[in-house]
Amino acid sequence: MSRDFDECVKRKRIVAQDFTIALIPAELDAARKDLEWAQHSLVERNEKWATIQAYYAIFHAARALLFAKGYREKSHFCLKAAIQTLPECRRPPRGEAVVSCVVRMAGLEPATF
Repeated sequence: MSRDFDECVKRKRIVAQDFTIALIPAELDAARKDLEWAQHSLVERNEKWATIQAYYAIFHAARALLFAKGYREKSHFCLKAAIQTLPECRRPPRGEAVVSCVVRMAGLEPATF
């Protein structure tokens, strides 16, 4: 694990929970909706709002991935630290950022702008 992840666990910013599987569908639905709204905002030339919506699409997708591993986060920083420890995202394919890894693993369609 990473030092950031270990510190988040120590500070109880990442906790193991057994009910997280039931939360996954709602998180993926929120991610899809935020991504759709981000695309709509770009069409409307509202780039700042599109950026915020895209961020939250990634946030919700990352939470779904973390829930699938039986954990729940209590901060955005610790969510990132946890996702970076997943074997699937620790060493993403060449040229793929951790964000792209989250989008791919969550089954979201990448935006085409």
